[in-house]
Amino acid sequence: MFWQFFLSYLAIVIVPVLIVGTVLYVYSIRMIEQQVEKSNVMAMGIFSQNMDRFFEEIKEKSIKLLEFPQLSFLVNEIGVDGQPFTIDTFDRKQAVDALMVELGRMRDYSDMIQDAYLYFAEGNYVISSDGAVDGDYFFNYMNHYSELTDSGRKALFSEKRRLFFPKTMEIQKRQYLTNQIIGSEKIVSAITSYPFYSSPQVFVVVNIREGALRSIIAASDSGAETVVLNESGELISRTGAAEIDPDLLSARIKGAKSGSSQIVLQGTDMKLSFVQSDLNHWWYISLNRLRDVLRPTDFVRNISVLTVGILYLLGIAASYLLSRKMYGPIDEIKHGLEASVPHRIDSAAGVRPDEFDRIKLLSSAIIFENREMSQQLSDIKPILDEIRIGKLVSGECNNLDDLESGPDFATRFSGEMLVCCIGIQFFSEIDERLTENEKRLLTVELKNRIVTGFDQRIWVTELYKQQLVCIVGLPDGGHQGGLRATEKLKDILQEYADCLKATVGVGKFVRSVGDLHDSYKEAVRLLDFKSFTPATEVIRDGHITGHYTNEGYLSLEEVNRLMYLSRISDEQGLTDYITELLVRRAEADITAKYMLGIGQDILNSLVRVSSENSKDDHVLEKYSVLGGKLRKCVSLEEMCAFFGETRELLLATKSTNDARSEIFEEVVRYVQTHYDEELSLELLAGRYSMSLGYFSRSFKETVGEKYVDYVNKVRIAKAKELLTRTDMKIADIAGAVGYIADRTFTTIFKKYEGITPGKYRIMRRG
Repeated sequence: MFWQFFLSYLAIVIVPVLIVGTVLYVYSIRMIEQQVEKSNVMAMGIFSQNMDRFFEEIKEKSIKLLEFPQLSFLVNEIGVDGQPFTIDTFDRKQAVDALMVELGRMRDYSDMIQDAYLYFAEGNYVISSDGAVDGDYFFNYMNHYSELTDSGRKALFSEKRRLFFPKTMEIQKRQYLTNQIIGSEKIVSAITSYPFYSSPQVFVVVNIREGALRSIIAASDSGAETVVLNESGELISRTGAAEIDPDLLSARIKGAKSGSSQIVLQGTDMKLSFVQSDLNHWWYISLNRLRDVLRPTDFVRNISVLTVGILYLLGIAASYLLSRKMYGPIDEIKHGLEASVPHRIDSAAGVRPDEFDRIKLLSSAIIFENREMSQQLSDIKPILDEIRIGKLVSGECNNLDDLESGPDFATRFSGEMLVCCIGIQFFSEIDERLTENEKRLLTVELKNRIVTGFDQRIWVTELYKQQLVCIVGLPDGGHQGGLRATEKLKDILQEYADCLKATVGVGKFVRSVGDLHDSYKEAVRLLDFKSFTPATEVIRDGHITGHYTNEGYLSLEEVNRLMYLSRISDEQGLTDYITELLVRRAEADITAKYMLGIGQDILNSLVRVSSENSKDDHVLEKYSVLGGKLRKCVSLEEMCAFFGETRELLLATKSTNDARSEIFEEVVRYVQTHYDEELSLELLAGRYSMSLGYFSRSFKETVGEKYVDYVNKVRIAKAKELLTRTDMKIADIAGAVGYIADRTFTTIFKKYEGITPGKYRIMRRG
């Protein structure tokens, strides 16, 4: 009798607890690793965005400096008749002084900038904020690169550069004649050359303190060590004290199939997370000790072991008591089960169950409830399957065992298969009209339409935003089956041709799951050759008709012609010439990627002329949003329409200050009438197509106070009326004036009024 009860106890209690504890332990490990990876990648992404934003501003300031008329004058003056450059005329002195002032402003722009200077390569001459000196004197005493020879320095300033970053180097200041070092600092140089379309004659160099970069990447409370490598795998900056081999990190990153990996450093297992900058291709790397990451799981493991041990001892005791006192313990078990089942269990009419039957009924009820839970889990199986398929094609795993899939999942991936990558781009008019949620729903509808439109096996997942990946099973095999499948896919996509352009990149045929990633990479590569037309198209290897080149998009003569027409405000001539440039390229059957490059060159030329003639210091920032609109163009007609709008904006004659005043008067009215809605800085800036910095500065200049302070004051004023005239709860008043949390409302109210909302109500009501 003892063993009968004890074995039953094991089957009913101990085994499920062991299974649940094991699953919970494994799940907690995976969740913690994923959370740490997500947190690290997010932190690295923020670092990358902050650094990219800073370097973009450096790039804009460098380009603005290179466009100074005084610089063009000095470039023409240096090296004339083979003579060294001297400041021997009033014009030269005036030009040098103007450039020194601009370089001083660039140096003072940020504490991260150590120095900024202009190096005239042909005349071997340097202008900095501190003065104008001979190049050899400057690089030997004022800005000596300790790791570069003279030939290395000449090589550094011999090629065309667009915001080029060499490796981190130490610069030294030395005593003249004695060559004694009087100061040194590690810097990262940002180099831009001029002119852009011929042999460079002058370089603008911005020296950025490596220590300042380290302070930025150290601004994280995750406890992780952070490392920055350049594209060649050389160390730019880092935090922490552990010895790190940059070559090992670079090799591991290039060999990784996703944004995370594991690595062993000095005998310690480390969790490696990384992202790459889109601007300068730097790698931002986060390193966590794996033991520290998994430390919280020790608690789960210990609790599980302790729970199983306690339940095991309780089972022995219960089995013993049951064998000694049959009915007493059975009754206790029955009451325990009844307490576990929230609803009443009734037996058949006219039948009086004994204790054992009652226990069986209660146990059946528990099992039924567990089945309901299992059914709920099965409802999310399609979502889990889509995640698994995404891991297969992205290369995160290359076999089914890594997916922890169900027993029927492997049978779905057999025979010959084909990966198709579908790039989705909404037409400009549709993109502006639809919200992000509406576009998301339309993408889901398209995905479901593809799944239901195929008779053979097909699995669809949205791997990235506006990119669908289809794995098509070919039961008949052969290329004819793949051709029929892609034509069917094209017919389905054609149903949505009125609102989006769809391009299908067809990968190669594979027979194993491990090769799906290679087929996906081939399909993604072919998307670069899509045409600049709104028609739905299918691109296969060997059938590429579009042309693409990595050379410059517009010739120097075409750029000069654009700038000339813009300077003389010839609207019709400028429109006709832009249309001529675009039509001529489109007739050459070039790819959409190349056409967007042509459009970007045209936009850059127009913005440059606008910035030369505008009195607005923030003209480049004001028109930065135009680049995003340009990249959304799908066809020649959309691009021509875009430049028609851009031309009117860039050549507008209305006073900037008057227009800005009207805009911010409208902003003020909007805040006063929509104080109970979302009024974030990002929302309002996006509403008027301004960057955050420009919107914030312009609002303060026009209204007289910061945007955030103005919004809070409007909301607090309305809250004071509600506190005085109504009996609404504090939490309800917070929501009524636009605050999500009442704690936030209380904090802001006290900041502006000096007392809490509750005390204010008491004081006003006496």
